[in-house]
Amino acid sequence: MRTKTLVPGLRNSDNIRIRFCDADISVYMTVKGALEGFGKVAHSIAVESALKALGGVKLDPGAAGAAGFYHSFVVNQYGVLTGWGDNQEGQLVNYTGENNSFGEFTGIWENTTVGKLSGIKKISTNYLHNLVILSNDTISGWGGNEEGQVAGETGFNDNNFLFTGIWSNSKVSSLTGVNNISAGAYHSLALLNNGKVTGWGNNEYNQAFGGNNLTGCQSISAGGHHSLSILNISSGKVTGWGDNEYGQALSGNNLTGVKQVSAGYLHSFALLHNGRVTGWGWNDDGQVAGIKNKNNSTGIFTGKWSDTPVGKLTGVKSIHAGWFHTLALLENNKITGWGLNNVGQINENISYNDSQGMFTGNWNSTAVGVFENVLFLDTSYQNTIAFKQYPITSNPWNKKEITGWGVS
Repeated sequence: MRTKTLVPGLRNSDNIRIRFCDADISVYMTVKGALEGFGKVAHSIAVESALKALGGVKLDPGAAGAAGFYHSFVVNQYGVLTGWGDNQEGQLVNYTGENNSFGEFTGIWENTTVGKLSGIKKISTNYLHNLVILSNDTISGWGGNEEGQVAGETGFNDNNFLFTGIWSNSKVSSLTGVNNISAGAYHSLALLNNGKVTGWGNNEYNQAFGGNNLTGCQSISAGGHHSLSILNISSGKVTGWGDNEYGQALSGNNLTGVKQVSAGYLHSFALLHNGRVTGWGWNDDGQVAGIKNKNNSTGIFTGKWSDTPVGKLTGVKSIHAGWFHTLALLENNKITGWGLNNVGQINENISYNDSQGMFTGNWNSTAVGVFENVLFLDTSYQNTIAFKQYPITSNPWNKKEITGWGVS
């Protein structure tokens, strides 16, 4: 039996209701009849935190939101952030003192350092840390700083490896003219307005510092222990550095005509100007090719790319490499995905998985497969978020929807 109730502490005039269904919570929100939001989280406290700043969500690709390990964020039209999900390691608000027994933050979002941030232009989130570009083209960050992936130093970490020093005194805060950011698993990258790349955090495989001498870069992406960049927008040449055990860093270095790169945990993808994609690296879960029967003994795809389901894709708008899965936003504003789906991170219906958790069903017959009018997509470990625009014929108030799947 479904029960409807308002989230504690929210005004009736906010017209927010929660629909409880099995173990999940579906949250619907309408603000002044103009916006509808939807999210999936594990407990009602996190729902309240998630909804407080969703009014007027800014649907700007690259700035609208980000999916982390077990947490997510969105940015509204005023550059103000709200987040939801796991805070066991302080990845949500940079401290754990107001967590409940589930590891959820139960305090007042607007009173946190993160909740007080404004003027946010872009956000990038990965394992346990988060980075944002502010309106003055500088960086702020929070979350796990065990390897200095947030602040560029570890001397002011607490026992949870959270940076607790004065941010304006940190090494990363001194970066100016920042055009883009990318949070990897334990390292971070920034692309400056002058086309230079700088990195910080774990550098065991040279994944952080390996791009520091590059110039003329147009795009960056930080993965598990490797990094990617597009060197020149006219040639679209890819370069990679860092861990290359499965070819994930260097195998794409001869590619040209690329307009976007995305580094996963052990695999990589490039979106070409012709709307096709190519991938490389570890394919043990089908995250590269969408099939794994042509892998060698180390899990690297060795078949003919054009014969794979992914190689046949056309009309791709953006590509998003997760940890062991991949999602693509198509030009028709629909989503497709492939790879590991053990917790529904590419598609909520896990009944189509094989015995190893790889999705093998008919994509177009699934809930995610029939999504339309998707404007934004992001994915990480086992968590995916998307923004949808309702069709204008049935949407006189310009309603928009935030939806998520996977571990919530």
